[in-house]
This record gives sequence, structure tokens and C-alpha cells, in this order.
Amino acid sequence: MKKNILAVAVLSAAALALTSFGMVAKNEKAVKLSDVSASLAQYEGKQGQDFVSNTIIYKEVGKDSYDKIFKESAVIYATIVQTNGTIDGINTGTIPTDGEFATANVTFALKDIPTMKDRIAELQKQLQNLKPKDDFKGLEMKKAPVAADGINMAQKQLTEASNLLPTIAKNLEEIAKKVIKK
Repeated sequence: MKKNILAVAVLSAAALALTSFGMVAKNEKAVKLSDVSASLAQYEGKQGQDFVSNTIIYKEVGKDSYDKIFKESAVIYATIVQTNGTIDGINTGTIPTDGEFATANVTFALKDIPTMKDRIAELQKQLQNLKPKDDFKGLEMKKAPVAADGINMAQKQLTEASNLLPTIAKNLEEIAKKVIKK
């Protein structure tokens, strides 16, 4: 009996430790750099280049109307994080302006960032229309709390992205002059 209690305590502590170190729960997914842009896939997992690095998560509930919004919200936030990391690296000199990495990031960001304000606004509207208590019935009812958490998570990501967007857009404009020489 004491061995069983000790084993449960050890396993619980191990599970808690693993979740504390960035393990993703079964109803969560992490954004990868290739989700942000296929043109950045070759930099996935590389320190000093992959600023997303599986740190931005989103919920999955098995209902497309929710999962697509949650993922796109996380990808928008990841785009801001990746762009900001690239700008900071260029400004501090850790990322050379004449390298393929800087060019790939800046080129992708110049296409994506200008449309982001409208995308954020549209996703925020869509989030307001999600009603987990109404959308999950019967056996799916257990997914409603996860969906509610996903809505909150997506809303926070979109709010943060929206708050950072003006600064990122301005800084990107300056960096583009250094990286893309015409």
C-alpha cells in the first residue's frame, strides 16, 4: 500500500515537472515555424532563428469551426513573435542583414504583417460567435471547458498581437531597408 502511494506521488511529481517544462497537453498543439511560413521551414528548431520554437500553443477540440480559429490565432501571434525576434537579431547584430535567413523572414513578414490587422479583427469577431455551451451537446459536452479555454487563449494571443502590431510594422519597415536592397 505504501509503495503504491509512493509510486503515485512520484508519478504525479514527474507529470507536473514535465508539464512545467513545456510539454503540450493532449488537447493542445504547438505552432511550428513551418506553420508560420513554409519559406521558414528550413530554420525550424535552429537556435537564434526559430523564435517560435514550439512555445506558442493552441487548443484542439475536434470541431473545425473552433480548431481553425484557435490555430490561426496562434499562428498570427507566432508570426509577430518570429518577426520581432528577427528584427531584434538584426538590430543587435546577431542576424546578418545580407543572409538568407534575414531575407526570408523580412520578405515573408512584408507580405503578412500588412494584412494582419484585418485578420485579427475578423478572428476576434469569430471568437465572439463561438458558444461552447450551445455547440457541444451530449457526449461532446466534456469538450466545452477546453473550448472555453481555447477561446480565452486565442483572445489573449490576438490582443497581444494587436498591441504589438504597430511597433512591429514600423520596425519592419526600417529593417526592410537594410535587408532588401533594390
